[in-house]
Amino acid sequence: MLQDFLCYNVYVVSVLKSIEFSSSGGDEVDGDIGKSKSLEMLLLEKNKSLQSENTQLKLSTSDLSGRLPSSCHVTSGLYLVSEITMVM
Repeated sequence: MLQDFLCYNVYVVSVLKSIEFSSSGGDEVDGDIGKSKSLEMLLLEKNKSLQSENTQLKLSTSDLSGRLPSSCHVTSGLYLVSEITMVM
């Protein structure tokens, strides 16, 4: 019974790995075609990629926030205008 449970878990992990890290996107680089990477390596690479993307998005947000007029404030992704000045 325990062995069946462990076999099922291994099966589920392998299915999740194939779904998340399928090579249909053409991500093979440096001669990795045909080589199977461990799940840990795939997760580390994915984590590094997501951290890099997160850093770039933070820098973009920071840059764009610096360009806002002083009367606008960024709050949870919403732009609030504290004063509206109309010039006629």
